[in-house]
Amino acid sequence: PYTTLFRSTVGKANDRGAEYYITRWVADSECQEEPIQSGNVVHYTVYDILKAGSLWNTKTNPKADSTITLCNPQTNLTVPFAGATAVTGATGNYEYHWYLDGKLVADQTGATVNITNLGLSFGKTYKLTREVCDTQIMSIIGKSGNECKTTTGTLTIKVNSEFSAGAITVGDSILYGEESYTKTIANKTLPSGGSGKFNFPWM
Repeated sequence: PYTTLFRSTVGKANDRGAEYYITRWVADSECQEEPIQSGNVVHYTVYDILKAGSLWNTKTNPKADSTITLCNPQTNLTVPFAGATAVTGATGNYEYHWYLDGKLVADQTGATVNITNLGLSFGKTYKLTREVCDTQIMSIIGKSGNECKTTTGTLTIKVNSEFSAGAITVGDSILYGEESYTKTIANKTLPSGGSGKFNFPWM
């Protein structure tokens, strides 16, 4: 009885993945008793909700924030990590945006990103997130548009200060003739950077 078919009448939640071919027929109570088709067929596909996945295995690590510590900003490490949840739903035409401390990382639009491509520096801490967009999603009322969601998890990346081994004092000879002398070889400059967990194998 209506000129327009409302969205609520088509594509219930349990119909995801279904396809519909909708036609409209029109009759006139006086001039056209037998209904005739309005002239076109509308095709609908009901897509599942976009799910943006996760950056790590949330079953073994359900925390919203995970931290990794790197010795070098050029560490060859790929995010998301093994066991992460994949992106699913919508039309499957995904585009990815990576954000470092809330700022878009240029030229990184893939599902994964390598740490070496983030431009990190020694001695700093960063927050990494990912946004997933479906660029061709079609709503049930037939209008195109984008849908974007943020992937589960914020990855905190701590980069240690650059490691330095320091230096030791240049001592005098500690052997004179047949007698030996005890002399302490001291730090000229202390080691620094890295994790700070130093050990000192003398050679």
